[in-house]
Amino acid sequence: MRRVHLYLGLFLWPFVLLFGVTGLSFNHPTVGRGLERVVLGAEEVKRRTGFEPWDPAAIAADVVHELNRRGGRYALSDAYAPRFDGWPLFAAPSEKGRQALIVSLADGHATITDRPDAPDAAPIPLLEGEVPLERYSIPALAEQLTPLLERAPRSVTGPLRPHPTTHPELRFRVVDASGASWDALYDLSTRTVVGKKVGPRERPLVELLEAIHKQHHYPVERDAKWIWALFADLTALTLIVWALSGLFMWFQLKRLRTTGAMVIGLSLAVAALVMLGVAGDLSFAGAFAEK
Repeated sequence: MRRVHLYLGLFLWPFVLLFGVTGLSFNHPTVGRGLERVVLGAEEVKRRTGFEPWDPAAIAADVVHELNRRGGRYALSDAYAPRFDGWPLFAAPSEKGRQALIVSLADGHATITDRPDAPDAAPIPLLEGEVPLERYSIPALAEQLTPLLERAPRSVTGPLRPHPTTHPELRFRVVDASGASWDALYDLSTRTVVGKKVGPRERPLVELLEAIHKQHHYPVERDAKWIWALFADLTALTLIVWALSGLFMWFQLKRLRTTGAMVIGLSLAVAALVMLGVAGDLSFAGAFAEK
C-alpha cells in the first residue's frame, strides 16, 4: 500500500502540482499576472462618494412590501437571514485597458484592479461575411442524422437542430502574400473564417495553465486534449487512492489510532458543515442550475 501511495504520486506529481497551483490561482486572480490593485476601506469609500453599506434585511422588507402592494400575500421569513450573494462589477476604459471596480454592498469596501488589454489580439476575420460550403453544411448534417433518433432512449417531439453555441471548427494554417503564417479557424456552423498571425504568445503563463486546468470532457478525436482528459481522470483517481491508502496506513499504526480517529472525526464534521453551507447557497432558488 505504501508503494502504491508513493509511486502513484511520483508518476502523476506534475499533474497534481498543476492542479494545485492553478486551483490557488482561481481564488487569487491577480497573482502571477502583474495586475495592480488598490483596496479602499469603507470609510474612504464613504468619504469620497457618500456611499454607505446597504442593509439586506431592509431591502428584503421593501421587496416584500412591493410584492404585497401589487396583490401578493407574502411575509418575510425568519428562517433565512437576508444577505447579498455576488457583487456589483463596474469598469471604466483606461489608456491601456480598463479599470475594474468591485464594491461590497454589505460593508462598503471597494477594490480597483488595473486590467490591461490582453497582449494577444483576438482573431480577425480573414474574409467579411460567410464562406459557404454547402457540402459541409451543419444544418444539412442535422437533417441527415435525424434517422439516428430512432435509437434514442426517448422519442423526440421535434426535429434535430444544431446547438446554438457549441460549434465545430476546422483548424488549419495559411501563408499570406508576404510569407507570414496565420492560424485559421473556420466555424462550420456560422461559416465564417478568422485568423491570427503565428508568433510568440505574450499572455501570462498562469492564464495558460488555468486554461489547461479548465479543459474537460473527452473530445471525439483522440488528440492531446483526449490524453489530457485521461490524465485528469488518473489524477482524480490518484487523489482517491491517496485518501484511502492514507487511512489504511494510519490504521496500521496502533499507537496513533486514537489521535487519528479524533482528527478524522473533526475533519468530517468541518467538511460536512462547509459542504452543507455551500450546497445550500448553490441550491438557493435554483442557483446551482444557473452555474
